Amino acid sequence: MRTSPAAAGSGLLFAKLVDAVGWAGAGLWIPTVLPLAGVVAPAFVDTSRFNNAKAPV
Repeated sequence: MRTSPAAAGSGLLFAKLVDAVGWAGAGLWIPTVLPLAGVVAPAFVDTSRFNNAKAPV
C-alpha cells in the first residue's frame, strides 16, 4: 500500500506542529487555528485576475 504525497506531507507538518507546541497544543490547533487560515485566505485572492470573475453589485 502506497501513501499519497498529500498524506505524507500532512503527517510531516503535524509532526512538526507536535514538536513545536506538544500534543495538547497540536490538538487545539487542528480544529481551531488551522481552519481560520482557510477562512482568511480568500480575503487575499485577487479575483480581478480571474477570467470569469464578476464584480460585486
